[in-house]
Amino acid sequence: MDEPASQPAASKDRPPRHRWLRRTLWALLIGYGLYAVLGNLYLNTALGPWSINRKPDKFAMHWGRALTWWPGEVVLWKVSMRGHVGRTVWTLQANRASGHVSLTALLGKQVYVPRLQVTDVTGDVQHVEDEIPAPVPQPGGWLLNFPSITSDSLHGGRFHALVLEGEGQAKVGFTKRLRGGPAELLPSTATFQQARLIQDNVALLQNARLEAQFAMPPVTRAQAVGIDKLRFARIGLKIDGDTPALSARQSDAGKLELHLQPGKGHVQGALALSQAALQPGGVLSWRMPVAITDTHGQVHDSTLTAQLSVDQDLHLKANMPAQVDGVLALQSELKIDGTQIPLTDFRALLPRTSGRVAGQWQFSSLKWVTSLFVNVPWLSLEGAGRVEGDVTLDHGVLAPGSRVDVPRVQAQADMLGQRVTGTASAHAQLKQGAKGGTRSIVDVAMSEFSVAALDDLKRPYIQGNSLKLHTESDPDLAKARQSLQGNASFQNARVPDLRAYNRFLPNDHLRFDGGSGTLSGTLALDAAGNAGNGRVRIAGRGAAVHVAGIAMRGDVDVDLKLQRADLAQQRFRVDGSSVALKNVSFAQGSMSRSGWWAQVALPSTQLDAAGKRLAVQGDVTAKMKDVGFLLDLFSQDRDYPKWMVKLVDAGNVQAKARVRWQRRDLVLEGIDASNDRFDLLGRFQLKDRAKPQGDLYARWGVLGTAVELRGGQHQFHVLGARRWYDAQAPYLK
Repeated sequence: MDEPASQPAASKDRPPRHRWLRRTLWALLIGYGLYAVLGNLYLNTALGPWSINRKPDKFAMHWGRALTWWPGEVVLWKVSMRGHVGRTVWTLQANRASGHVSLTALLGKQVYVPRLQVTDVTGDVQHVEDEIPAPVPQPGGWLLNFPSITSDSLHGGRFHALVLEGEGQAKVGFTKRLRGGPAELLPSTATFQQARLIQDNVALLQNARLEAQFAMPPVTRAQAVGIDKLRFARIGLKIDGDTPALSARQSDAGKLELHLQPGKGHVQGALALSQAALQPGGVLSWRMPVAITDTHGQVHDSTLTAQLSVDQDLHLKANMPAQVDGVLALQSELKIDGTQIPLTDFRALLPRTSGRVAGQWQFSSLKWVTSLFVNVPWLSLEGAGRVEGDVTLDHGVLAPGSRVDVPRVQAQADMLGQRVTGTASAHAQLKQGAKGGTRSIVDVAMSEFSVAALDDLKRPYIQGNSLKLHTESDPDLAKARQSLQGNASFQNARVPDLRAYNRFLPNDHLRFDGGSGTLSGTLALDAAGNAGNGRVRIAGRGAAVHVAGIAMRGDVDVDLKLQRADLAQQRFRVDGSSVALKNVSFAQGSMSRSGWWAQVALPSTQLDAAGKRLAVQGDVTAKMKDVGFLLDLFSQDRDYPKWMVKLVDAGNVQAKARVRWQRRDLVLEGIDASNDRFDLLGRFQLKDRAKPQGDLYARWGVLGTAVELRGGQHQFHVLGARRWYDAQAPYLK
């Protein structure tokens, strides 16, 4: 009777537990269903790309179809990504990407993907002109955390002009804090088999195996940008592959044409870089066959070998034996103290470099020749050329006996605002200086040259056949620029049109209207290409000259003796210079003169070359055939009193004056011209484009007359002429 009574009590306890289990299972099933539906809708509609690509100019990601079958598990097909950082644009494509996204980490503003696997991967990195400014660092940025991105099907990619092809595997990890936070590259690896590296359709490397390891601690943009991030990175590289051969053909003109072609070259080695320093134990060896065809069609076979080894220092060896009648040869052995690699200015290696480089070679650019021996910005060897040399360095200092010869090259020198270009030969050497000690010397001889102003390079105005440049400097390349002394000399360079000089003259009150001439000179030069002492001679034959409104024709010879007075202002003393005018003819109204001459000396005169136009001021003295030119300055109508007209025939004249010839005006003050028969005093001014003005007093015995010139009109003063003249204010104090 008791047993039936206990059964209803047990049945009352079971249904609540069953209901709770069923409800939990139904809740999980419904939640999973909701996740599957909503998650796949998010991934396979425009909502997913819209939420990710909020700033498509900086980052964009697209995919074909997607699947999420478990919370956080995502598979994407046909994935493409694009990013723009600074002036660099990168793209990445993958056929499939699968991984896990931590949903709970999203609550802490972290995109945490503990594993991600991608297949059939290619990439591209290019430099563009448009720059996206870096974000201003702000707190609260999301953290991107991808510790393990793996792929066993890398297919290469492009880095600017370099294209990498092959089959590879990689495991990469990184973190990045958005809003300008640090980026970290976790220890990563990449391996390629049968790799091929191509540039401009030429295989630089093929049949190669590449292995790389790389990592970088968290670094912000404020700490490093671009290549400067190598100061923090760790990189290891192993390489073993084939390289091309070199084909060199010498043209009839002696120019060497270099081409890479398939061959049996080989490169092998392993290097490690940590914080921009190569690690001890690294070795890299390279061998390249070379075939040289000379001007007679004969082929010379050789082999170029090179090796870089690292211990506590860097050791570089290169060798290519000379061939009989060949044109290429190389023998070098260099040691660089320490293992630090400069990331931008490779000239920083010079003070650490010792060793010897000898041989002959055809270079596509010869700018390094002058940089090695003088290192000044105004002198360079342009274009390709053959170099023969033997150079020894001791910690960046050229050793005695070092030399470099360039038989034929295009040379360029920028001096005094002018550019000299021409065909030249160059010889650089280190030898004993005239004052003791060793000096680094470069001699450049131009067999043909032309000169153009730096602001008008398309119109050269001087051509010549002989110009010599000579420079001397300290053999310590770090001190070469500051210690440089040089000179330039040229003879009888042709000036087809003297009007080319007008752009340098102070103003149009004196200008050339035609004629041709020659230019010769010797100039001492400093490290900036400016002149110190020197001498310049300008000769013009049959020159048409316009002087203060008077048209003249004749021969002009200018002999300028330059002595630097002010380095900063480019001012020169030209004391002792002279100007000679010969066979001069000029017409005034119905009258004309011919056979006139003048010898002008500059005993104390300053030349200012700081601007585009010259400026002259100081004292001048002159000996002239007669006083006719001075009289014509004040009146070209010849309405002087008859006794003044006769002064023209009164014989040779000694004259002196103070001159100021600048951009705005021409002033002659204190004119004093005389011979044993008469005296003439005056002052004269041409200001801007205004009419001339001036005062003149002439005396012949007891006769005296003054001329007042204002606005191009003149008036005579006979009574009290000297008193009137003395009462006029001078133009120069």
